[in-house]
Amino acid sequence: MNIDLGKLNKKERFELFSDLKDAMTEDNRIFDEALDKVIAIVEETGEDLEYFIDCLKERASTKNKKGKRVSSPSPIVVNPNNPSQRTKTKGKQPDWRKAMKAKSDYNVWDHVKNSLKHLDEEERKINNAWLDKNKPVSQDEI
Repeated sequence: MNIDLGKLNKKERFELFSDLKDAMTEDNRIFDEALDKVIAIVEETGEDLEYFIDCLKERASTKNKKGKRVSSPSPIVVNPNNPSQRTKTKGKQPDWRKAMKAKSDYNVWDHVKNSLKHLDEEERKINNAWLDKNKPVSQDEI
């Protein structure tokens, strides 16, 4: 919409300005409500706000890219009590993995690393790539 301000008299300009202020106030109210909802959702998940924002940025950047998103294969983990039992970290999990994950000291990175010795060369490549990509942050870097 183009408005020639030169053709408007002082009263019309004032009304236009007033309408713009009202519209901006409403836009800001709606935006603030959306922010409050997002913060409530983040608090509900128990995640850190900065972590949530980083994930949101990453998701938004992949949604904006054209084409199918290519994901790397998920790593394979083995049952330490029976190395013949294996599963990927994504998807339906067997009972032995559910039990391991339920322990308070369970760490998926360590589980993937400890599974390397039971895997063939190709599977080790997948796990090593995942380990490199998901390296834990050391206390010195914090």
